[in-house]
Amino acid sequence: MAEPVDDESESHLVRPYVITGGRTRATKSDLAVETVVTTSRRASAASLGFERSKIAAMCVEPLSIAEISSFLDVPLGVSRVLVTDMVTEGLLDPHGRPTGTGADVELIEALIEGIRAL
Repeated sequence: MAEPVDDESESHLVRPYVITGGRTRATKSDLAVETVVTTSRRASAASLGFERSKIAAMCVEPLSIAEISSFLDVPLGVSRVLVTDMVTEGLLDPHGRPTGTGADVELIEALIEGIRAL
């Protein structure tokens, strides 16, 4: 007799390409992994699929795509595709930095401290 599978281990049975519909890139240009997003007013958890509803619920507080990937325990490319699609659909609001502003010393120092904490 097979043992029951708990929800935690069952989620690892879903392959990343199933979550993204077989895509490795979003339909529009991908957002940077450090892009911070928040849930927009248009997002309704009831009308979203499993991963997308989890992202909408998590992003009530600002989160980066990298953090979303970590919290969902999915590859970075998967979260990037999902988040980029949700931004394109108006379900998430991006709060990225303007491009070409150069290195932000505080951001780099925070990243180094985060890596050291691992």
